[in-house]
Amino acid sequence: MPRVLQGSDEVRAHYLHGMESGTLHMDRLELEVEHFFISDDAIAWDGFVRARLPGSALVAAGVPLPGRGTAEDDYVHKIRTAIVIPFRAGLMLGEDYYFDGQPTIEKLAS
Repeated sequence: MPRVLQGSDEVRAHYLHGMESGTLHMDRLELEVEHFFISDDAIAWDGFVRARLPGSALVAAGVPLPGRGTAEDDYVHKIRTAIVIPFRAGLMLGEDYYFDGQPTIEKLAS
């Protein structure tokens, strides 16, 4: 069941937790956009998201580490994604994102 965040305080807490845990750092994200759409009431795109993640964050989230990886290593998590961001009166109403299939997780070279 997808998680639904309600209200700006809950959304803010969700993103802050991701930044503090190491699973969400904007300088560690790369987007490979294949399609990008803009209308008067929404922005949408699809493609791949690659995130550089510390092994400790993956272990804490219960994700098995590939190969001989350890919690001290860094990894690249890649998954196909579609994101829709609706707007009303110039304000962002939410963010719906969808994942297609299983992610790949690769250890970064030392």
